[in-house]
Amino acid sequence: MKTGNIMANEQAKCMAAHHNLTVVQGRGRSLFSVEEVKRYLRVDCNDDDTLIESLIAAAINHVEQHLGRTLLKTRYKLGWQYCRHEHYLDYFVVHLPMGPVLSVEKVFDCHRQENLKRVSVDIESSKPNVMFACNHEQVFIEYTAGYGETPECVPPEIRQATLSIIAELYRNRDSVTPTSLKAFLEGLLFCHMPKRLG
Repeated sequence: MKTGNIMANEQAKCMAAHHNLTVVQGRGRSLFSVEEVKRYLRVDCNDDDTLIESLIAAAINHVEQHLGRTLLKTRYKLGWQYCRHEHYLDYFVVHLPMGPVLSVEKVFDCHRQENLKRVSVDIESSKPNVMFACNHEQVFIEYTAGYGETPECVPPEIRQATLSIIAELYRNRDSVTPTSLKAFLEGLLFCHMPKRLG
């Protein structure tokens, strides 16, 4: 391996350890209502409404983490801090971890208390990112991600996969294992997985 690659890898590791992602403004509604899921499960009583609501949230979180994608429009705040380590570039590239990215609203220098003036934003690539000069040590980035504001905006394969997880968790709540749906879900979600180039 070339020395330059080693240096770049060490810098990437150093920066990656200093990311902190939080939700600034969450989605206005859930991907599914409790009543919609109850119809899918063929459940008539109201005894398990609280359980079903929690399973909906758990399934959505599982799918989002599996894909690295936000289902319904959400605004994030990504905190980034440069660790004091010798660097070899005159700029930093910060990857936005949850897509699909719709827009970048703010790139802010926490020490100087001002918006960064020279920022390059790329939300079209397979790895959306924000690039800025290396003379900034602590920055936060506010951006919006998601397929849209309504459940209808989410691809049907993703909606079906999420419903399937909810059904499996509900029907086998005492025995479900993380691998029991793996092959089925990977088949449904394959075309929505972020593709790595090169």
